Amino acid sequence: MSADQEFYQSTTSNLFINSCFGNFPTISFGTNLPIYPVGGLGVRIDCRPSSALTLRAALFDSNPGIQNLDDKHGTRFHWNPNTGFIFIAEGVYQVNPTTANRGLVGAYTLGGYYDSRQYSGDFVHPAHSANGGLYAIVDQIVYRAEPYFDEKSSKRGLSTFLSCAVVPVDRNLVSLYLDAGCDYVGLVPCRENDIVGLAVGYIKIGDEVTRKGSAVHSGHETVIEASYRIQVNDQLYLQPDVQCILHPGAFGEHPNALVSGLRFDIKF
Repeated sequence: MSADQEFYQSTTSNLFINSCFGNFPTISFGTNLPIYPVGGLGVRIDCRPSSALTLRAALFDSNPGIQNLDDKHGTRFHWNPNTGFIFIAEGVYQVNPTTANRGLVGAYTLGGYYDSRQYSGDFVHPAHSANGGLYAIVDQIVYRAEPYFDEKSSKRGLSTFLSCAVVPVDRNLVSLYLDAGCDYVGLVPCRENDIVGLAVGYIKIGDEVTRKGSAVHSGHETVIEASYRIQVNDQLYLQPDVQCILHPGAFGEHPNALVSGLRFDIKF
């Protein structure tokens, strides 16, 4: 399984291409949690005590391998208790559409994880006995062009998201991550299913990280992304995308970067 198929997911931020909006850097740099396309052995439970509340938890192998080294196909069946395990759990409160809220629904997620792996120490993973962190996600629709009650209703409107992830500063390359953004469905007349979005992600380097023999106290990287997803037909989507990256690598040694591209999505 891959943890990012279910955990710490924001419906609104899934539009964006930069990896920080899909996998918090606190997680991807601080643990070996299996993230697509790498899968890991694990077990998970999902409980829905009500239509509004979902509770889920999973236990993963803390050494699923690395995509370009020993897990090239995402199917490495490996389990060694000495390499540790990762436990992750979250709760999601979902506001369902009603006549009263006119389809202005939201989802509120609070989660955390614990990694028991023993790290020997290097630049990315300082020596420590265990690791862990907390995260929170807010997805909220703030405007609907028409009331939304079911799948047959128009989806035109504005959605927003806000995320925060924190980990111990003494054992993580990235100690804090914040992001925020919005999507507008059907902004352009006669293009009801197109989505335009703007997002910002802020990545803070841990206070204990050293660079060239000195501590890095204020290193950060900021990503600003604008994207437009065009529905050509029921099977084909085109998505031009522009990203501005401030302080690439978070150490201020490189000039700011501007990245543009075009993404194709095909459904079949």
